[in-house]
Amino acid sequence: MNGLKKIIEQTAGNRTAFLLSFLPAALLNDVPYLNLYLGRFMKIFLVWGAFLLVYQVLSRPGFRRSLFSPSMLLLFAFLAVNVVTVFLHREYPLRESLPRISYMLLYFGVLYGQERFSDAAGRQKTWYRLSVLLVVIIAVFSLIGFASFLWSIQFAFRRGEQTIWFGMKDYRLWGLFNANVGGMFCVIAIGAALYLLSRKPRRAGRVALAASIVFQWLTLILTQSRGALGALVVMCALIAFGMCYNRGVRARGGRRAAVLRSFAPGVASAVAVALALILAGPLVRQGLSYVPWVVSSERALALQEAELSGLHLAVGDDELWNEDELLKRPKLERIEKLTGAEVTSGRKLLWSSGIEEWKREPVFGLSYEGMVDKVSERVGTSMAGNIRAGGLHNIYVTVLVVTGVVGAVVFLAFLLLQAGTALHSLQRTWRGGMLLQWDLLISVSLAFGILVAEVVEARTLYGLNFVAVVTWYLLGYSGREMDLIKKSEIRSNDEYGLR
Repeated sequence: MNGLKKIIEQTAGNRTAFLLSFLPAALLNDVPYLNLYLGRFMKIFLVWGAFLLVYQVLSRPGFRRSLFSPSMLLLFAFLAVNVVTVFLHREYPLRESLPRISYMLLYFGVLYGQERFSDAAGRQKTWYRLSVLLVVIIAVFSLIGFASFLWSIQFAFRRGEQTIWFGMKDYRLWGLFNANVGGMFCVIAIGAALYLLSRKPRRAGRVALAASIVFQWLTLILTQSRGALGALVVMCALIAFGMCYNRGVRARGGRRAAVLRSFAPGVASAVAVALALILAGPLVRQGLSYVPWVVSSERALALQEAELSGLHLAVGDDELWNEDELLKRPKLERIEKLTGAEVTSGRKLLWSSGIEEWKREPVFGLSYEGMVDKVSERVGTSMAGNIRAGGLHNIYVTVLVVTGVVGAVVFLAFLLLQAGTALHSLQRTWRGGMLLQWDLLISVSLAFGILVAEVVEARTLYGLNFVAVVTWYLLGYSGREMDLIKKSEIRSNDEYGLR
């Protein structure tokens, strides 16, 4: 029996193997071109996650007890509300709702629950490996997207009712993804790179990671994603506060009254970083707009020289290679600003339509499929696919409309509980004159940044996507580190490179 248990723990029961497989697979699956082939295989992780969850419940008494913790009870209550809502709207086929419920259980039970309450060691090592994978994979995707910007490449193809874009679209960098998705990937890559920098790599590693951070920031600017920019601002502001706080702790020898004085400089640093990121964006974007113009000018010059030499180049579409078109500097402004359209890109209409439909069934909501159906009738059936994939582009409004007041209250209670745990941990940290640990600081900052960005997006609950996977993993990881602080199980600051 012990031999069988050892085999299971090294294979299907290995949580680290699951994470190192699931997160990169979810990232690759978010590329529309790859989703055409990978999407059907992603349900394998539902089966693996279900086995992992059952195995942990049966083999680890500590994890069984954690299922009755306040945070897990709230999450399971929220899951139950979604099930009740689906049952109340049986006019919609169960096959549409079942995958959403299943992935939600995977997020709550495996990514959050096991990461927060499992007694398995090696969490930090796992996050280190994941960070390396994410930095490398997202860098490759961003390089492909940036190349499409340099050479002004854009095209689209249709698959059924879905249109898949590549390159530039509406003066925004889509690259391999929707621009808002790509922007959030840049933020996640920056957070992962900052964590790797905190581990004190060698000089070559530091240079590569710093270059990666700058490159991802430039790519994010080209996506012009306001949600992703908000997430980056929040994340960097919180990290700046933590760094200033830690400097105060080291300078003042950990004395509690003296440590409190570092809060004001920390807040000032956070505000300064936030303003710098917000104000620098338009200026950098304006500078970047000259880059493809220079590249195109060089290409036009090469064509001129080829013609003078009597060469005939097979360049394909004559319109694409028209010299006058090549010499135009591209506009890098959101289409709403150029056309005077509504600034929220239709989100205001989605939110108001969703609220109007929610008023008809305020207690348990419409269910997700009901929301797609009813709101699409209000705003136009042409937006049904967009609503099905992205909800109402506000996770908090989406939760209210889908699960009603009952579900919204339960979900809000969970978020407040997480925020209360974070504040309690911060209080215990400064009272003890201790440094903020880097892995905790970055995981909390990135998770909080994503949740702030969810004011204009809705990715973290309904359906499979990479942002949701990262969010629930980070909430579980940071929750575990905060629990250790509450229990006074503080590890050495040297372990985190905070000497």
